[in-house]
Amino acid sequence: MSDNEFLYQREQRLEVEQEWEQEVRNSEKGLRYKAASSGQRTKPWFSKIKFDGRKFITICRLRFHHNHLNGHLYRLKMVKPPNCDCGVEEDANHVFFGCERREAQTTELHLDLMNIGQQPPFNEDIRVLRLLNKLQNANGTSYPARTTTAF
Repeated sequence: MSDNEFLYQREQRLEVEQEWEQEVRNSEKGLRYKAASSGQRTKPWFSKIKFDGRKFITICRLRFHHNHLNGHLYRLKMVKPPNCDCGVEEDANHVFFGCERREAQTTELHLDLMNIGQQPPFNEDIRVLRLLNKLQNANGTSYPARTTTAF
């Protein structure tokens, strides 16, 4: 391949990437995904992290709000209403940080997060996600190993 061909291909690839990024920015679809992802990456966010497949799946579901909580199930038209037993819309942020029914677990989570140097508002640091995964398992809101029937 000549230098000119290489430069042309590189220029074309950059142009396509820029068009795609513009289209994604202007799209109304996938707003939750856009909020959870941080732009284009050449390597996946988990490339330097070692953990088993179940934890990886749970962490991805936490990041993209795909879970067994009423807020998500309501959007899928599987439950009515989307509220927690305490009356507030049940999403991961509510379960982990705001539900009065889970106050003891939330306090423990906050202490664990502070012990690893994290202060609110929390981010997507893998250590934070692992602690959220721990609380999700304690709350019984994680996915089973395999689901073979509808909810």
